[in-house]
Amino acid sequence: MTLSGVRRACGVFAAACISAVLTQSAAVAGPTAYHIKDNKAGAWFGCDTKERFDKIISFDKAAFRKAALSAIAAGNCTVFRAGQTVYLGDVPIFGGLIQLRREGETEEYWTNREAISSK
Repeated sequence: MTLSGVRRACGVFAAACISAVLTQSAAVAGPTAYHIKDNKAGAWFGCDTKERFDKIISFDKAAFRKAALSAIAAGNCTVFRAGQTVYLGDVPIFGGLIQLRREGETEEYWTNREAISSK
């Protein structure tokens, strides 16, 4: 085989590999959708950082309400309603918090691991 034949064979092989990868990528399903569970409050609180979430939920009931409303108004926290479709962001092995984002949105929030259901 001449040098040009080797180059051509390598090019064909590379094209076949790229085609296989693209086909495989297209066949792979998107991220798994989860749903927010119903709870006594009918909603789950979430914040943009673990630290903010931990701080706000550590307050007494009156201080929590005040801090949560302020953080929600500022866009630092949110309320997930039962039945909303969400996707996982970061899921630490240890700890009770997970990072979620709503379907169609890019903002991610930390909330309790118990907030989601795969159903």
